[in-house]
Amino acid sequence: MAASCLACVLAHNGASWIILAVGILAPFYILFKLLGFSGFTQLVRYAKGQSFLYRLHPLSKLVALFALSLALPQLDWWVSALFDLLVLIAYLTLTGGRRKFKYALYLAAAIASSYILALSPRFDHAVSSSGGILSDIIWVWPQYFRVLGYARVYTVGAFLFAVHSSLVAMTLPLAVLLLLQTNTPSEVFRAFSKLGVPSALTFSLIVAVKTVPAVVSAAESVVKIQLMRGLGSRFPFFIRPAFYLEAAIMSVIPVTVFLARNAKNIAVSADTRAFRAFPKRTYLVRSNFGYTDTLLLVACAALLAVAYI
Repeated sequence: MAASCLACVLAHNGASWIILAVGILAPFYILFKLLGFSGFTQLVRYAKGQSFLYRLHPLSKLVALFALSLALPQLDWWVSALFDLLVLIAYLTLTGGRRKFKYALYLAAAIASSYILALSPRFDHAVSSSGGILSDIIWVWPQYFRVLGYARVYTVGAFLFAVHSSLVAMTLPLAVLLLLQTNTPSEVFRAFSKLGVPSALTFSLIVAVKTVPAVVSAAESVVKIQLMRGLGSRFPFFIRPAFYLEAAIMSVIPVTVFLARNAKNIAVSADTRAFRAFPKRTYLVRSNFGYTDTLLLVACAALLAVAYI
């Protein structure tokens, strides 16, 4: 009897550690193995297209993003799921839509797995549930898992709360990436200027957005070089994804050197274009609001009204 009880305890502890490892490694596997640096670069880089998303005014897109960030936490889970589905479908309208849709799915899966597998076990069942089926226990963690921040038990309420949180959390990043892929940095700069955002802050944001693809590309090159030189080649294949993370960490110094060199070029470019020499900027191409922008703004107002009234 004692031997069987000990075997049950050891099996339960082993299963708990396996669940812990899967919850931690799954998001990294999706990000570094499935999505990869090249996929992330595709999601943050502008590409010219002809769909309605390209014709929308960037200012109306910023208003829509702001409305989503305010409304979604107040709405039911199925509304968040509907918006996630609509945003993902919108990727199919972009240039190279099928490929970008696949990358967006990988990013959504990474966000969902991080919430459901890694974060939800830390939700206290007394807070995340209010009785009934929500209090039903899915898993009981070993006592020493409290050191890791895990609640004693994992309930249905914690799981459902994690699912709802993941649905809300993935909507805004996917929508922001749509903005970056359908507008040039100049158009985004103009939209921020019309909102009254200081030029220096706007310039910093635009430089950051333009730098991200270059940084990702540089990091990808460093990681590939390290893997080509044999990093992790002597270990079993199921351990090798961990070396992608190690190679990414080791790429910090080369990427920092790349950023330092690129900063000088950006500064010279800004000076030659007389940045902030005059109080206002002029633009060769004017972008005006159309009826689709009006419909989008009306939809945003209706969404906020449903969420808060």
